[in-house]
Order: sequence, then C-alpha cells, then structure tokens
Amino acid sequence: MLTGKKLREKIAPYAKRLEGISHRHRLAIVYILAHEDKGIPDLMAILELPQNLVSFHVSKLLKAGWIIKRKERHLVFYTLKEKNFRDRQKLFGETWFFRNKLNL
Repeated sequence: MLTGKKLREKIAPYAKRLEGISHRHRLAIVYILAHEDKGIPDLMAILELPQNLVSFHVSKLLKAGWIIKRKERHLVFYTLKEKNFRDRQKLFGETWFFRNKLNL
C-alpha cells in the first residue's frame, strides 16, 4: 500500500479525470454514450436540456478525456474513450478488494 507522496502522485491523474464526470449532467452523458454514440441534438432530446448546456458539459468531458469526437460528413458524434474505463484497473488493480471481492 502506498502512502504519502507516492500515493498522491499515483492518484493525481485519476482525481483530475474523475472531476470530469463529477456533475450529474456529465455523468448522465457518459451513461448515455455507454449505450450508443450520440450527437448534441440526440443528447439534448434525451437529457431534456438546451443546446448551450449540453455543449458545455460535452466540452468538459472532452477536456477531461472521457469522450472523443467523431465526424461523419457534416455530423458530429461523441463516443466514450475506452482508456478511462481501463484505467480503474491501473489504480485499484493491486488492491485486495479489487482482486478478491470483485474478481476482476
């Protein structure tokens, strides 16, 4: 188990990434994109939020590295960035709980 400076260094990049989904709208967007790639109009309809608010939260998710933008002709879709979901194993993989309780 890490302590002190080594612990802070290990969790710093993960803490920053998790801040990216720390708002209910951003977490909802991640949930939606876990099912299917969507564009801003689709997200607006599902979330029942205005375009400026959806775009703001999508921008935050892009900057935090949770999602990526994909263009198809004149349409823009957003998809989850798989790496962030794999990173949880890098952070917790060596812990007893992760190995024994979750059987991952």
